[in-house]
Amino acid sequence: MKLVGVPAGAWLFAYSFVSPFLPPTVLAPASILMMVWFALIAWQNGSQRRA
Repeated sequence: MKLVGVPAGAWLFAYSFVSPFLPPTVLAPASILMMVWFALIAWQNGSQRRA
């Protein structure tokens, strides 16, 4: 999860500073990474057995 979450967070963090100068389409890679990250969270949460 860190391999996907950290780059997505870094992308969003960096975009927050340069957003006045870049178009919103620059966020597309971050949105894909976030969807993958959410899927990994859901998959990992559902794969744990509860006693």
